[in-house]
Amino acid sequence: MSENKPTFWSLLKESIIVQSFITLAVVSVDLYLYVVQGSLPQGLDSLTYIVVSFWMGTKAQHAVEGAVSKATQRKE
Repeated sequence: MSENKPTFWSLLKESIIVQSFITLAVVSVDLYLYVVQGSLPQGLDSLTYIVVSFWMGTKAQHAVEGAVSKATQRKE
């Protein structure tokens, strides 16, 4: 069972860690600018939507791949 548990290096290899840090950084900048200025530039707003959407899409893809691999292991 421990062989199915993802390690830090496997997650880094799949770029999940990097994507999460980039998403966190972009959202943090948005929050900071919104608190300080009261509004966000149009380009930064669009960039945030793109980054968060990409991050959520890859998380969903990894969840589906994990479910498929578990299902195929059960059949064997």
